[in-house]
Amino acid sequence: MKMSSTIACFTALCTFLLLAVGCRSIPDYSHGAGPYQIVKLKGNIHGKLDSFTVAYNSKGFPVSLTKSGVDTSSPNYLFRYDKQDRLTDCIGVYTAGGAEMWYRYGYDDKKRIVKDTMYMFGKLTTGPGTDLAFTSEYEYDVQDRMTRRKITFVKDGGVVWDLKYLYDEQGNRQLIGQFDKPGHQITYDDKVNMLRLHPVWQFLAQDYSSNNVVQNMTYNEQGLPLHISNTATSGAAISFLDINFEELDITYNYQ
Repeated sequence: MKMSSTIACFTALCTFLLLAVGCRSIPDYSHGAGPYQIVKLKGNIHGKLDSFTVAYNSKGFPVSLTKSGVDTSSPNYLFRYDKQDRLTDCIGVYTAGGAEMWYRYGYDDKKRIVKDTMYMFGKLTTGPGTDLAFTSEYEYDVQDRMTRRKITFVKDGGVVWDLKYLYDEQGNRQLIGQFDKPGHQITYDDKVNMLRLHPVWQFLAQDYSSNNVVQNMTYNEQGLPLHISNTATSGAAISFLDINFEELDITYNYQ
C-alpha cells in the first residue's frame, strides 16, 4: 500500500461526512454518542457501485465499517475502545483477518488523542505488525478542536508533515501550512456538521467545524443529506476514508 493512500484513508473523511439541519435542530453529540447514526453509504466509485455498512455497539460507538467490495488498499475497518469508551485501535482489515494498517492511540488527561502510531500489516489474532510507518502528535485549542497534526514518517527517513488548522468566526476549519496556498479559503454552508454527531468521526476527519463544506445535496425532512453529487465548483470530493465516491446515497437510523 502506498503511503499517500494510507494518509488519505484518515484525512478524506472530512469531505464526505456532511450534516444539514432542516425543520428541526440536530443536537451536538461531539462529546458522546447521540441518537442519529449513519448506517449505510452507497455510491459509485470509478463507475462501480460499492457500499459501506456501519455497525455500532450498545453505547452508540461505531465498531465497524464493512464494504461490499473489499480489495487491496480498500479494506474493512474495525474500531476498538477501552473501558472508558476511548478509541484505542483503528484497523484496516481484510475478510481473512489480515490487517493492512493498524492505528493505536494515546491520550492526555482530558481524554483527547494526542498521539498515534500507525503500523503496516498485522493480524487480528496476534496484533499489529512490527513495520512502523509513521507517528502523529496532535494539539487542540481551548474548545478541544484539533489545531495541529505533526506527522513523522519513520519509513521515509523521518520526513515530517506539519498540518495546522485555524477556525474562522463561524467555527469552521481553514487548513494552513505546507499543503495549502496562502489565502486559500474553504467555503461552508450554514448547516450543522454531521461530524459533530460523534467524536470518532471528528477525530478521523481531523475536522471539528460547525458547518459543512459546500456540496450539491438533497435532504430528508430532518435536514440530513440523503444524496450528494460531486461538483467541480465545490472544490471538495465525496470521500469516506480512502474511497472517493462520484455520487453517494446515505441511510440513517434514529434510535
